Amino acid sequence: MYWRSLRVMAGLLVFISIFFYPLSSGIQPRSFINDKTPSPPPVVVKQPALNESPPGEAGKESREAPVHPGKPLPPPPPGQALAVEPSPADTSQLIKQVDIQGKVGLSFDDGPYSEMTGQYLKALQKCNVRATFFMIGQRIRLYPGEARKVIELGSEIGSHSWRHARLDKLEREEIAKDLRSVAQQVYESLGDEIGLFRPPYGRYSENVIEVARELNQQVVLWNVDPRDWENPPPEEIVSRVLSQVKPGSIIILHEGRKNTLQALPEMIQKLRERGLEPVPVSELLDREEALPAAAGADGP
Repeated sequence: MYWRSLRVMAGLLVFISIFFYPLSSGIQPRSFINDKTPSPPPVVVKQPALNESPPGEAGKESREAPVHPGKPLPPPPPGQALAVEPSPADTSQLIKQVDIQGKVGLSFDDGPYSEMTGQYLKALQKCNVRATFFMIGQRIRLYPGEARKVIELGSEIGSHSWRHARLDKLEREEIAKDLRSVAQQVYESLGDEIGLFRPPYGRYSENVIEVARELNQQVVLWNVDPRDWENPPPEEIVSRVLSQVKPGSIIILHEGRKNTLQALPEMIQKLRERGLEPVPVSELLDREEALPAAAGADGP
């Protein structure tokens, strides 16, 4: 009896230890616990794909947005074309007007435009006028035929940067790459070299001026701005030009603007009535002494 009792007690102890050990350790055996509360879902750590951008890089703007043939490029943002006064830098390379009588420089920015560049050229041709077209490199690549018409009809092409960026905010190497890209595109598409450069928005820095000088490109600003990018009526564009213009002035206009196109014949006629013949910018620079921007040319 004694040994039998010991065996029964030992068996009870073993049973109790097996039953209560999972409860004390936090483990709930399925065979004994009828708990309908669902277990929390497992934590899954997502591994980034091989081509996934690292954090902070997604959506980052490319420094050189690709140009797709046949896809129109939007015009540069309006309201920023300001020939600002220079920061401390050598301004001998900056030209706003020229010391010459009887002539004014006529220039157009932001082209070429499909079809519209040709319409500008027809309007100039009817008036027997040539001009300077400061063109964007990406647009020349997209519309080389329109740019070629400019040269064929006796006008000239200057650089207006590769993608109309704020060059004054870029490092020297990036500025040089931008200007060289335009020069290479012009040479490949037209067989010409670039000698004139107009920085987008008229914004520049010491690096911009130095790079242009190294590439033998004259920096051309302006002192007559009718702000035609605001799309005022054609007669208002003419009035604004006449209120600012002087002998040797450089007039800035923009391609891709119907009101500007309509204003051209009357503007040219009114300039001639004042004894001012519109000519390409290089013709002003070749004939007489250019006045640097620091000389206090009027205009913005």
